[in-house]
Amino acid sequence: MTASAVITMMLILGFVWGGLGLILVTAVRRERAKQVADKP
Repeated sequence: MTASAVITMMLILGFVWGGLGLILVTAVRRERAKQVADKP
């Protein structure tokens, strides 16, 4: 693969995995907030 293809692939993979990580972190934070709110 050429250097530009590798760089493009890395950017796309970083974007995809970064987005998935962000979604996961947001979901975990929301669940934690729910658990704290539910406790008396």
